[in-house]
Amino acid sequence: MSYNARSRMTMRCTIQRDRAIGNTDPTQQDGFGQGGTPDWQDIGGLWPCYAWVGGEGLKMKVAPERVISVGGTFVMFPKGTDVRIDDRISAVYDRLGNQIFGLFLLDYVYVRKNYIVAGTQEYK
Repeated sequence: MSYNARSRMTMRCTIQRDRAIGNTDPTQQDGFGQGGTPDWQDIGGLWPCYAWVGGEGLKMKVAPERVISVGGTFVMFPKGTDVRIDDRISAVYDRLGNQIFGLFLLDYVYVRKNYIVAGTQEYK
């Protein structure tokens, strides 16, 4: 029996991308040549996902011979979702439309066989 990750994705989230990253207009850059003030914009609408809080000691296989132990808040997306490191999730909603998680920055994105897992950090 194969695992259908998509069936777990009963939540929806809004993903935002900082459009100021990579801005080459010198009038809009900060003193370090970066994009300056973040310009967070929604990409798409509500994306299917599944979010959960994993305790310390959650094991994740990152290579055939390497397993890491991680903790924190994680979000799973269908494979092919336009999600990148440094995107942020502005809200996660349950199937009734209630907001259950707030603002998180995507720390890493890990592509599995038929889904994507993103580790998050609280956005301040």
